[in-house]
Amino acid sequence: MARNFSLDRLAKRADAPGGRRRGTKRLAAAGVILVTLLLTAFLTLPQLAIDTEAARDDLVARLQTMTGETVTVEGDVTFSLLPRTRLVARHVRIGTANAFTIDTVVADLDAVDALIGTASIARVVLVRPEWRPLPETEPSSRTAEPVLVPAANGMAAPHQGSPLDGPRRLVRTLLERFHDLETLEIRSGVYRPRAGDSRAGISNANLIVAQASSTAAIYVSGSFIWNGQPSELDLRLAAPRALLSGDPSEVRIALSSPPLTASFDGEATLDRNATISGALRIDAPSLSRSIEWLGESRPDTPDIGPVALDGTLLLAGSRANLQDTRITIAGSRGQGVMEAEFGGDKPRVRGTLAFQTLDFDPFTRSIAPLPRNVLDFNRPIDLAFADEIDLDVRLSAAQANFAHVPMSEIAAVVALDDGVAKLDIGDAQIFGGRGQANLTFHSTSERPTATGSLTLSGIDTDAFLGALDVTTLGVGGRSDLSVNMKTPVSDWETIIRHVRLEGQISARGGAVRGLDPQVFATPEARPLLAGTAGSTVPFDTLELGLSAAGPRLRIDDLAIANGAGLLTAVGSVALHDEEISLRGTYNADAQQTASAEREFTTSKPVAFILQGQWPNPSVTTR
Repeated sequence: MARNFSLDRLAKRADAPGGRRRGTKRLAAAGVILVTLLLTAFLTLPQLAIDTEAARDDLVARLQTMTGETVTVEGDVTFSLLPRTRLVARHVRIGTANAFTIDTVVADLDAVDALIGTASIARVVLVRPEWRPLPETEPSSRTAEPVLVPAANGMAAPHQGSPLDGPRRLVRTLLERFHDLETLEIRSGVYRPRAGDSRAGISNANLIVAQASSTAAIYVSGSFIWNGQPSELDLRLAAPRALLSGDPSEVRIALSSPPLTASFDGEATLDRNATISGALRIDAPSLSRSIEWLGESRPDTPDIGPVALDGTLLLAGSRANLQDTRITIAGSRGQGVMEAEFGGDKPRVRGTLAFQTLDFDPFTRSIAPLPRNVLDFNRPIDLAFADEIDLDVRLSAAQANFAHVPMSEIAAVVALDDGVAKLDIGDAQIFGGRGQANLTFHSTSERPTATGSLTLSGIDTDAFLGALDVTTLGVGGRSDLSVNMKTPVSDWETIIRHVRLEGQISARGGAVRGLDPQVFATPEARPLLAGTAGSTVPFDTLELGLSAAGPRLRIDDLAIANGAGLLTAVGSVALHDEEISLRGTYNADAQQTASAEREFTTSKPVAFILQGQWPNPSVTTR
């Protein structure tokens, strides 16, 4: 039967004579225990110095195991038992040089272990750890740091091998060195890759690395300032022990910063290829600013605007493959496949992307931005980026835009390599016909240059002239056109002064609107517009050959022919002030009389001079 121990019953027992005796015995026993504890504590206090040395040695050993370097404590070491059992070491130096220093190291110990003279560290806090590069006078500091692996004696030893397996060895080494440490906390950490540059590297790093047990997941979370921008990191490694055994482990990574947001959710292994596979997403408001923020010591990258990438990543060794890629570049959305290789002296990227709509203008503007003021004409055009990556991406688009000209059904290639940047439009529907274009920038020569070509066939001539903003005269019919260009590209002033153009236009079966040959048929001077209003003259062929040297356009050959006559001319146009000067003749095929259309009124050749400012120069005939 269960007994009912009520408070009243206990009180009555205490009041009974036997109860008073038992109460007295209990008080005496409690007093003995208290005295014993006090005596134990008193006897233990002289051992705290010994315990401090043991804890200090354990802390030094733990740091040496984690870093693979010699650890020196140059400041005070203090030990406290209550309220928290912890060891505090100040001014800790890791390695033989002053490259890695820690202001304060706090190690939380197990209180029971500390009382019996042992040290068991479960949590380490590094307060203001600072890692700086060694001085450039030491050649070893300019080479890649060797990844350290545990040696047979328990210390870490350099491991030499291919640079492709460096990341795999680094992750393995970090996991192996974490051991039974449950928490590693970094407060106000600093990493300066370049001396004297306070913005480069990492500062104010506040990170926590936690693992409940050796078989549990590892979590890394916290914030830091990376190259001047606040950043947050959240990482989860589900099965670190499986990863060390060569099996896959789930990995989740999220990085957030104003220049870049990235996330990965998938699996990773530490096999020979360090395989990583899973969903990858990257968002960057500006491609150039994100690359600069990542700390790449490369020439300025063209700012093509916002970039977003989403796909399934397969990374094995130095090769990366991104399947089902959805990419947004400067507002153009496409999808396809991308591949990259990072084992050589520069990244190698290949890909095939299909767009519904594609705007090329942000790309060309990013390489050579149009001047917005007088000073911009002398701003250097930087093409050095073309030597920093081997890029070859094939593009297709249902609709596209180049230099504000609409196109459709295009196939193109964008390529960068060995200082050459190329845009090659192999085929496109444009102005109702077909077209091909090529624009190539060469940066390796002493004076950077650009070359280009444009070929159009069967296009609507009137639509083409409209795109050039030529509205005074209209030319109907179908045309073929070819243009070649070459220019230095140091800056826009250099381009305008030294560009060279050669072109040929052939039109057939059309009509010229706004020009009446009658204006050339009478021997007198008159404004050109006096003979253009409401006029339409059909032609069988129209041939125009032109060339340009800087801002001056030369008309090498102009011929307009129909069944009634032939008009030929040569001359020049100053593009900066639209001053035109033409000399030519108009020949009628036979004696004609005035007709309703007033096409031709004389069979005698008429010489003419067209001179003045466009669109209304004066015409003088003789």
